[in-house]
Amino acid sequence: MVESISIPSDIKNRLDQLMLPGETYGDVIEKLLSELTEEDDLSPEEEDMVSEGLDAIKAKNTILHEQVMKELGIR
Repeated sequence: MVESISIPSDIKNRLDQLMLPGETYGDVIEKLLSELTEEDDLSPEEEDMVSEGLDAIKAKNTILHEQVMKELGIR
């Protein structure tokens, strides 16, 4: 069954940018929804990195974004 919906033109333009040749809007929306609902488990390494990051925050062992940018010579 096919349904029609109304969407703002800016959202249609964003869908157009995501669309591959031969795909329909339904295909693009289905891909987006499947990515949204898929639960990706963290690997043990990723869990360790998250834990280390949280420990660093708790210990106030962090660097401000501006300081990192300055050290890298970006700003």
